[in-house]
Amino acid sequence: MLYICNSPYQLLNAINHKIHFGSIEDDLVIINMFPDSKGMFERIKKSAFFRDVFYISNPCNDIDKIKQYYYTLFPSSLIRKYTDDFSFLDRTYEKIIVPAYLSNMTKAICAYNGKKTNEYIVIEDGVGTYAYGLYKLSNYEIICSKILRKGIGTCMFSKLLVYDKTLMQVNVGLPIDKMPKIEREDWVLSIFESIYGSSKGFIFPEKYIFMFESEIYGVTTEMQISILNDLANVVGKENIVVKPHPKTDKVKLKGYKILAGVIPWEVYCLYNNMNEKTIVVMNSTAGFTPNIILGDICRLVFVNDYSYFDDSSYSDLCKKMQHCFAEKHKGIDIQRISNTSDYHE
Repeated sequence: MLYICNSPYQLLNAINHKIHFGSIEDDLVIINMFPDSKGMFERIKKSAFFRDVFYISNPCNDIDKIKQYYYTLFPSSLIRKYTDDFSFLDRTYEKIIVPAYLSNMTKAICAYNGKKTNEYIVIEDGVGTYAYGLYKLSNYEIICSKILRKGIGTCMFSKLLVYDKTLMQVNVGLPIDKMPKIEREDWVLSIFESIYGSSKGFIFPEKYIFMFESEIYGVTTEMQISILNDLANVVGKENIVVKPHPKTDKVKLKGYKILAGVIPWEVYCLYNNMNEKTIVVMNSTAGFTPNIILGDICRLVFVNDYSYFDDSSYSDLCKKMQHCFAEKHKGIDIQRISNTSDYHE
């Protein structure tokens, strides 16, 4: 099998899938779409968990339409342009595993393999998959696949794997199978430690986790610092740990314990009993992660209403997932607070 990953979450899914369904002949392609992707490539390669690991330096999501049309017809020229080792192009894979989010580079790799690969399997890519479904082919991609037999449209996607089928909000046009939850058995944890480092750096006793978000959808650094300080006044700084988004990893927060931004949030969830934690978010959907991938039931607190969002689709996503979790996972304590005293149980 060949796994293609654009993000730390996708890497976690690839590792989990390989644990349950993989073999010694599985390869991995990492595409540079997240901080420290090259470092992650080196660590995974050193771990020898995959047979071979390949690194592509550019996802090519910003190329213009004309170039997209060209590379749809000639995908290998795009792939070879951004990697030093493209030997995976010469291999025949029975299955290719892709994330629900398809970068232009991911599409190029799939298009190049086309029908020489028997099966393409899609793995969920976070809550966006549950709310919005999968990538939709453009008219040009449909024409290329039907008339020229070229492009991503020639790939036979067989199914979508998700951690929780009950959370799906849309019809994706594919059979949906359950992805096994990530297990906390010692041999599984040892695999993650070989890639991410010693577990001692992942375990924290603090009860409250504040998810510091990037400055998008109207959220500002100043706004979050103010709310974080309000939280500290109620529960105490010593009881809070801050998990910054990778894009906000350099924000200075005096007096707070900070979890390294380059380590995926999902890895921290794996090494801590999230049932005992309270996750405080502005409106990030990352608070749902412990339940989705592990089955842990934590207390989840959303700080603001949706009035400050400048992206209605994102606010719709948050509303949709909160409603869905409230209906189908009644053990999760989801709250929206009007004042900081509500942080206490």
